Amino acid sequence: MALEMGSTLGQYDEKYTVVKDGAGTWRILDKWHPDLKRMSPDDDVPDDSEAVLLVPDGAFVALVKEATKLGYLSNATLGPSGVSTEEVEALRNERDQLKVENATIAAMLEAEKKTVSQSEPFQLKNKIVDSLLKLAVSEDISSLE
Repeated sequence: MALEMGSTLGQYDEKYTVVKDGAGTWRILDKWHPDLKRMSPDDDVPDDSEAVLLVPDGAFVALVKEATKLGYLSNATLGPSGVSTEEVEALRNERDQLKVENATIAAMLEAEKKTVSQSEPFQLKNKIVDSLLKLAVSEDISSLE
């Protein structure tokens, strides 16, 4: 597969353009390469041109991961992304609101647990159990005498 040179290459300030084909091969075109000056705008740039670098998909992914790890791509998202900045910001705001709501609910749940464990019926049951235990122990002690 050759890259179509097209008439728009001269319109860009970036030196490189990247295209991925259906087979998973990335083609990186050096738009400033001298070979392109000898071509007409409608010519295809062949894969064997020095202006084209062929990179297999796995090598390209490894390159992007390493560049991200080294900090060259500080805001990179690994994986397909069609999400706008506004959508990302809205999702971050929603996440923050949910964190606050979660903390509030957790505090309410903890307070409810304390309320339930300190209720009158609970305290009454504890007193009955304590009294029964004391009676059982005193009967055991009196049987030893």
